[in-house]
Amino acid sequence: MNSTVNRPLILGTGESGDIKMSLKTLQRHFGCFGSSGSGKTVMSKVLVEELARNGIPVIAFDPQGDIASLALLADTDTLAKNGTDQAIRDDFAEKVEVVVWTPASSKGLPICINPLQFGNLDDSSSEDRTRYFSSIAINIASLVGYDLDSDDGKSAEAVLSVLFEHAFSHGRILHNFSDVVKILQDLPESIAETVSAVASQKFMNGLVKKLSLLTLGARKLIFQNGVPANIDVLLGRDGSTQAVAEAAAKVAAEAAAEAEAAAKVAAEAEAAAKVAAEARTKTAAAKVAAETEAEAA
Repeated sequence: MNSTVNRPLILGTGESGDIKMSLKTLQRHFGCFGSSGSGKTVMSKVLVEELARNGIPVIAFDPQGDIASLALLADTDTLAKNGTDQAIRDDFAEKVEVVVWTPASSKGLPICINPLQFGNLDDSSSEDRTRYFSSIAINIASLVGYDLDSDDGKSAEAVLSVLFEHAFSHGRILHNFSDVVKILQDLPESIAETVSAVASQKFMNGLVKKLSLLTLGARKLIFQNGVPANIDVLLGRDGSTQAVAEAAAKVAAEAAAEAEAAAKVAAEAEAAAKVAAEARTKTAAAKVAAETEAEAA
């Protein structure tokens, strides 16, 4: 986007002309309040549109799909009917790229939220890394249902922090929670004593079970299906969002291929089971026939 941050935001038109807002007004916080049907959503959409036109990227959490409709440009007749300047539409079309990310779904561009993608920590101090890993451990412990103020919650935080430190220091990449579970089930000697000092085997079994649940069903999609989310990707800082979209499409295609292969294997297994069942039936029938023939003889 080309930034034109000195241009005021145009929020609408009143009797005396355009209703404008300075960008400085939004340097802190913005809230939009009103009764049902008063126009809160429309107001917010106009604000997002104007920010985008001014070269300011917007990350919108849009469960109802209201903001995503900005990807659809209005036609000329609709603009004329509503008294909207055609130049605004053309400016938006030229400067703004709308990308619809869909967590745990391939309906848009699939994106996953993987807390195990630690990024580049090589230049961080050991103290900063310790705080970082502790923060990640706290979030994951809370995610799987531990009370962080309880002994179990503190144990979960400690165990995960130690594991993350070990993985980082040994250059071991944790792609997903399955990798975490594998380490917990077979602790390296270098951290086994530290872990056993704060967690019993019974606790470890429970932690493994809780983390394993994150690798199944819809939970797996949230953490593994799609392009890993980070601010640079969401804001398009690391290159064209079109390139990111292509990468997301590739991930989706690979996932679809894996699903198709799994379905094929399941179908083959079902067919093999059917053949085996038929063979058993024929064998049983042959046995009965042989016994009957023997009795008759």
